[in-house]
Amino acid sequence: MSNAPQEFLDNFAKRIEENQEILKEDPKNRDAQFEVAFGYQQIGEYRKAIKEYEKVLKIATNDYATLNNLADIYEKVGEPKKAIPYITQLFNQNTEMIEPARDTVRILLKAGQLEAAKHAIKTYENYNREANLLDDNKMNLISELNRSILKYENRQ
Repeated sequence: MSNAPQEFLDNFAKRIEENQEILKEDPKNRDAQFEVAFGYQQIGEYRKAIKEYEKVLKIATNDYATLNNLADIYEKVGEPKKAIPYITQLFNQNTEMIEPARDTVRILLKAGQLEAAKHAIKTYENYNREANLLDDNKMNLISELNRSILKYENRQ
């Protein structure tokens, strides 16, 4: 459970309840389902949030926010291996984006998946190079990610 102020917790509990009512009428309502999951995440009910986010994925298979939040929760609760399917799906759908690349490498390294992390960096670089999207920000990210790899290897 969260250490947040009671007013914050009460607000999210109310939002969860309201969206559960919407779901009774419309069980395929992606937004209401997401709000229930997000509410549980915000109040620190991570297992409930995971269950609810899984329902969102049944409605919207490739939902960016849901994939990102599931990866975030599993990383937060110390289960990075369970985060891998979500963050890699997100990365594979958004190979040009900086944040999914950064998150993917970080989670893969936390899960001890060194070769997969190296592959993700190479995939990111190759995709952006082929699409003529490499700019200074992306080159800096590639350097940052490669430094993360070296740091990880030096700890091993």
